[in-house]
Amino acid sequence: MEIDSSLYEKLQELSNVYEASINKLVNVAIIEMIETNNVNLYDRAEGEILESHNFNIREGAYKELERLRYKHHLSIYKLVNIAIYNLPLFNFIEVLLKEYKAMYAEYKKIFGNTYNNDYKDYVCLMPNGELMKPGYLSHTFLKRLEDNELKRIRLHDLRHSCATLLIQNKVPIKDIQIWLGHSNIQTTMIYTHLDETKKYQHKY
Repeated sequence: MEIDSSLYEKLQELSNVYEASINKLVNVAIIEMIETNNVNLYDRAEGEILESHNFNIREGAYKELERLRYKHHLSIYKLVNIAIYNLPLFNFIEVLLKEYKAMYAEYKKIFGNTYNNDYKDYVCLMPNGELMKPGYLSHTFLKRLEDNELKRIRLHDLRHSCATLLIQNKVPIKDIQIWLGHSNIQTTMIYTHLDETKKYQHKY
């Protein structure tokens, strides 16, 4: 499969950072594209070179790629390139993921043979390796708010914080719309106005 040389370099860098195979990273990028339906073409850099690489794409993901190929009239290789290009990853997320990786490595030592390795590719886990349940997240979130005497809000409300962070990190508004699942881009634009208002208030 052909891929832009700069995108393959990106995969190599991420592979070193997370000690994850390039195949795994490609599959993550494809799944993200499928879930967000973000198949927007990007401007290729002038003089970009296509390289040939073999990727072991999961059967389910490949079937979805075939569906997108017919729907958007794009080749499989173009869809894979788009998936890798559009996968957002900011520096603070990279640092956080590294911290989580180190933390779960310690948990694995503590729990020994009783540690559950079935979900090793997931991020949100319990100390013993089991999947973290949604109810646990909501309960823990409310407890943290109470302990720090913060206003009581729903965990779901953090999507607003997510939108603001994406805007501040210069993510295209169309990508944010897809990320949040807004049917109307005008809804997403509200966050840009709120961000500008905040900057104005801090300035004066």
